[in-house]
Amino acid sequence: MRTEIHKIAKTSHSVITMAEDAVMKIIPKDGRFAGKADFYCDNSALVVSYPDGTSVTLAL
Repeated sequence: MRTEIHKIAKTSHSVITMAEDAVMKIIPKDGRFAGKADFYCDNSALVVSYPDGTSVTLAL
């Protein structure tokens, strides 16, 4: 199993395609994400939303 690291800009929306047999690490390009994340399912994707407006869609 490998690890994939994705650096994303805060207060943006990013779509990341999930890889088979990989651990996904999502980190901000600078600073920290604000607050705790909310997770929800949208069709066949997992969406992670932070209070600062950052959201990440993990597509299957």
